[in-house]
Amino acid sequence: MKIVFLSHSVEGSIFKVGSHHLSREMAKMGHKVAHISTPLSLPQFLSYRPQNLNDRWKLLRTTPMIDAYGRLSSTFLLPIPLRLAPQQYLFNRHVKSIGFRDADLVFVDQPLMNYGTSFPKAKVIYRPTDVHHEGVIHQRERSLVRSSAALVATSNCVLKSLEPYHPTKPTLVLENGVEFARFNSVVRKHPRTRKRTGAIYVGAVDYRFDWEAIKVIAALLYPEQVRIVGPGNNLPASSASNISIEGAVPYYQIPAELAAARIGLLPFTEVATNEGRSPMKFYEYLAAELFILGKKTIELGARSAAGVYLYDRIFDIEDCIASIDNERHTNTSGAQVAVTYDWSARAQRLLQFCEAELGVSDAISSTF
Repeated sequence: MKIVFLSHSVEGSIFKVGSHHLSREMAKMGHKVAHISTPLSLPQFLSYRPQNLNDRWKLLRTTPMIDAYGRLSSTFLLPIPLRLAPQQYLFNRHVKSIGFRDADLVFVDQPLMNYGTSFPKAKVIYRPTDVHHEGVIHQRERSLVRSSAALVATSNCVLKSLEPYHPTKPTLVLENGVEFARFNSVVRKHPRTRKRTGAIYVGAVDYRFDWEAIKVIAALLYPEQVRIVGPGNNLPASSASNISIEGAVPYYQIPAELAAARIGLLPFTEVATNEGRSPMKFYEYLAAELFILGKKTIELGARSAAGVYLYDRIFDIEDCIASIDNERHTNTSGAQVAVTYDWSARAQRLLQFCEAELGVSDAISSTF
């Protein structure tokens, strides 16, 4: 088949999102796959201040990149921001130039890229990953839900938020997964006698990240280190001596970072967008045999895995850490759960749904 992903983040950026993994796995199966990321506007492109010029051009893959799996990754440039106008004619030109106007399946993760009508023969599936309550993105999401053939959400909470707009459409909840071999193999390589210590958070540090919880965790774990790894603008003016704020780390380095810690953190704030999040770090932490300490949300509370400790209130963190301290040195039982969420199985399940509900054949395309 010819498959297109219309997604948030450029492949190769510091963020590795679900569409990157799913598109890679489908390409490995032999399908012809294109991953098209949210376009940059000219003002955004000119105002971006990377460390060097090469980083700027990485964000603008108007010349498609084909990786070792045969997957094509690209984006395109717009004169004005996508939020102000869809500018679909420029998208049509781009898709035609890369040879995917005749796609069989189109997965849309980015509601602002409501370009389903650009693919006359395709089944369009909206794959929402977050809850959008207002603004332009909410308006376009409603239109996208109505025009899509099916919905595949990353959590029950996200799917439930769209119920008013899809009374009869086929739906599936498919959580985010993990590259199990990548995250577990690093742990396997470490000597089993090596002591793992401290806690780590990997991800964006923004309004969804709870610094108050981190302060409590650091005080309880002292002198063990609490490492914050990821980009963000929600940084404190000062922090405890055992809190290390380290900034963004490339995806390929993250398994080694996790392998040195014993606790993986999911310190979510009580904002609506956190309730439906299906954080990839949940299964990545487990694959790395970490114990998990996090804020209980609707989505996380519904999951079942060994070595996971969720708190309702900050005051409960002390009990969670005491329980972790009573555990074994590593969370090998949690890793046994994570292996069932490998991205290869996630991609197969998604295509099985498309075949069963939409009649889209899973046969390998003969149009290479």
